[in-house]
Amino acid sequence: YSPACAQAAAALIREAQPAAVLVEGPDDGTPLIEHLIAADTAPPVTLFASYVDKRNRFGLNGTLTPEPELPARFRAWWPFVAWSPEYAALQAGAAVGAELAFIDLPLLARIPFQHARTLDADQVVDDRHLWANAYFQALRARTGRRSFMALWEALFEVGAHATAPAEFMRAVHTFAWCARHAGADPERRAASLAADGTLTREAHMRWHIDQALKRHPAGRVAVVTGAFHAVALPFIKAKRAKWPKDKAAEIRLTPHSFPALSRLYDMARQPAHGAAVWAAMQAGAPKPHDAAALDLTVRAVRAARGGDAGASTADAVGAWQQAQNLARLRGNAQVTLYDLRDGVRSALVKGDARERGGAVDRALGEVLTGTTVGQVTAAAGEVPLLASFRADAKRYRLDLSGVQKTVRLDLRRDPKHRGKSAFLHQAAYLQVPLFGELDKHPGRHLRGPDPVRGADLHLLGETWAVQWSERVDDRLLSLADRGTSLAAAAGTTLRAELAGLREDADGAS
Repeated sequence: YSPACAQAAAALIREAQPAAVLVEGPDDGTPLIEHLIAADTAPPVTLFASYVDKRNRFGLNGTLTPEPELPARFRAWWPFVAWSPEYAALQAGAAVGAELAFIDLPLLARIPFQHARTLDADQVVDDRHLWANAYFQALRARTGRRSFMALWEALFEVGAHATAPAEFMRAVHTFAWCARHAGADPERRAASLAADGTLTREAHMRWHIDQALKRHPAGRVAVVTGAFHAVALPFIKAKRAKWPKDKAAEIRLTPHSFPALSRLYDMARQPAHGAAVWAAMQAGAPKPHDAAALDLTVRAVRAARGGDAGASTADAVGAWQQAQNLARLRGNAQVTLYDLRDGVRSALVKGDARERGGAVDRALGEVLTGTTVGQVTAAAGEVPLLASFRADAKRYRLDLSGVQKTVRLDLRRDPKHRGKSAFLHQAAYLQVPLFGELDKHPGRHLRGPDPVRGADLHLLGETWAVQWSERVDDRLLSLADRGTSLAAAAGTTLRAELAGLREDADGAS
């Protein structure tokens, strides 16, 4: 998720006019590219793949599940934002009339390398190969940078902003080549890359590249992958990967959100910053990182003023000056994300940061993460669980506008209310964040009779605090492999949990 790389990739493709643009992404998602770049699709969006191994093809039923009769479930995300190099490349490729395709392994082919999943595990993506090496550690020590992202921002995002695209690409490839080869034992490196599936993926990508070159013998082929792969692909022997085909494997394009992205992608926890930088680039700002940092500083101070931190206009001026001073002190050409965060904290936290910094950090985190939710063209269809949830919510007249509503249900006299109660209980059981807080009962979203625990049996009905947020769809997406409805997903989850509670009567009840 690099604005600088996205800008360079798009510029190079427009200049080269390739016959094909091949992008790192699951190759079974290629038919969805037309929906991904459609005019009425707006990032953030994600390719979401899921698979339920009912036939135990991978031999993990009973290993990743409590019993062999319960099938193992796998899921994976490939998110796109406006400043994803892959997304920018596909848009540029479409503009020049190129063939567009994904060339990486699909979920089914990755399972043997990434089988350490549990029912509630999320796929957290990282680029550890770029920083888990002796070259990066030596470079970090020499430059005094605190992390990989701090170094990347200083060298490539702000440091190379005005660099010509081809020169920028050479700099990125030089960095990746050294990260892959410098100071590494070749045999240990090869064993590590084979074990995590990197070499299999690269051989499969090279196979796609060779096929595209055959289809376009007189034209150019642009290949857009992570730099760690890019420097290896010219030297990799092509080999198409094999995996068991199964119609139960599904892949869809679905809306995503900045909060979900920040949880899923461990190195992009501040997507609103990337969005602000990209917007400034598109607007032609001479210093887009400075423009984005100034805007976000004002928004962070405003958020802190409305929260527990308290902040003034003078604090905003001080925070911006401090961020600029930190950038100069650290040798950054523009204000980076780290300069911005440190500047706001130092200006707004009055006293001991351990005692008084929490409110500022919360305000800063909310602003830098953002709340943007994407949309997908209707032609792409919808994940069944999300479609079923919205249909049921409409049938039960539940407000999904984001405003908290109090829902009162008469369980004994109204069958429709019992159905609505079941739907809300299923959502609560699956930890779908659909609820607010009851006014007179802090910390509770439900008040009603509980026959299992024998509590509040004098009550004749239920009172719920219902409040939708963008996190609802994120949670439903993570549950999509458990069933096509909330009831089915709850049943799948319940059966799996019961399997581990055979000697716990209280827990089973």
